[in-house]
Amino acid sequence: MNGRERETSTPLPVLLFIVGLAMPPEASLVLGGLRISAYRAVLIAWFVPALMALVSGRAGRRPGADLCFALHAIWSAIAFGAWGGASAALESGGIYIVESLGAWLLARAYVRDAQHLRAIAVTMAKVTLFLLIFTVAESLTGKHLLRDAARAIFGGPPVFDIEKRAGLTRAFGSFDHPILNGMFCASAFGLALVADRDGSGRGFLPRAFGIFIGAVTAVSSAPLAGVFVQAMLMTYERITRVIRGRFLYLCGTFLLVWVLITVCSNRSPMKVFFSYLTFNPSTAYSRLLIWEFGSAEVGRHPVFGIGLGEWQRPDWMHSSSIDNFFLATAVRFGLPSLVFLVLGLALTLRGAMKRDLRPTLARHRLAWSCAVIGLVFGGTTVHFWNALLSLFCFLVGAGSFFETTRDESQRSQRESRSVAPLNPSSQFERRRSRLRASRDLASVRGVARQVLNRRA
Repeated sequence: MNGRERETSTPLPVLLFIVGLAMPPEASLVLGGLRISAYRAVLIAWFVPALMALVSGRAGRRPGADLCFALHAIWSAIAFGAWGGASAALESGGIYIVESLGAWLLARAYVRDAQHLRAIAVTMAKVTLFLLIFTVAESLTGKHLLRDAARAIFGGPPVFDIEKRAGLTRAFGSFDHPILNGMFCASAFGLALVADRDGSGRGFLPRAFGIFIGAVTAVSSAPLAGVFVQAMLMTYERITRVIRGRFLYLCGTFLLVWVLITVCSNRSPMKVFFSYLTFNPSTAYSRLLIWEFGSAEVGRHPVFGIGLGEWQRPDWMHSSSIDNFFLATAVRFGLPSLVFLVLGLALTLRGAMKRDLRPTLARHRLAWSCAVIGLVFGGTTVHFWNALLSLFCFLVGAGSFFETTRDESQRSQRESRSVAPLNPSSQFERRRSRLRASRDLASVRGVARQVLNRRA
């Protein structure tokens, strides 16, 4: 679009969804054994309309990724049934379908172009910076301001105690756990690149700094690693902008480093990876144990996983938490569920990256891809559940329009090529110019022949 990009407000269901993600869990309605939080209510209300938009083709046709995310959600529900019977499949499996597939469908149906993505980025930045007021105070004072206020209004158990780090309280904000607060902020970091009126990136640094402080209040390495990876990707893209296939070179470099560590180091790549992504050696050791015993659990239950059952580990590993989203998916729901999830993610990224876009759309693609890759990177050391699971699926789906929509510059070029041959006047002009050129050539030949005859 020439000139200033038109402004578009955030679609209502998407706005309600993002605000619902930031609502405290105490602000929920309990129906039977199910907790209907604000964002779950939005996903339930718009599940069928979003599905109909996808089936009818109004949301663009991407059968590969759509099918993968649908199969991931359905297989996970079946895995719940294999563990706990029909009731678990309906209750736990149904909620999982709503949180994962419902968020994907919402993004596919209502995020249709760059203007929608920019509006979402603005909303995410505003919500994150608003929460920053409370999370900074919470981290410094140890008072869980938002959660305690919500508990005073809606009731519920007190917030559980959690250890301090570096003298700071790990801020919950309005989420179930500090890590969810930190990863929510980290996901907004990349989107801040286009969180302005025209998507030009003006004002990125102050917004990004505020979002970074929000991630710091979680006092966790995963959100900070996610922010760091996004900043590095933005820097790399800016430095290598003139190089085609630059991200393939980056992936190749990462693979080469992995092979070199495997060959030359006395530690495995996973040990090196976890040692640099955690605040202290004990946390790194814990992540390695989780990887070791979690992988063994996947080997014992590769098809349907163990559902919500206990995974086998030493008695002195008291926590049942699996701090790796992708490993936890395989442990809980089996390898097919993980394969469908990763394949859907890969197809979406590939579809977005394989096209050359004009600068404005390319900037939006960079912002989206940084946010998604930051979440993926963080998901290797923490688990996504509840609001963060829905946010992850939503953000992945929000980038589908890069493949399903046409770039205006490319469309205009195609139209000019296709329309021109059908224009009778332009065909006549081309024929007349060719005829005139042939006459001119014939006259030149005649003059040359006369000159040669006179010399002879």
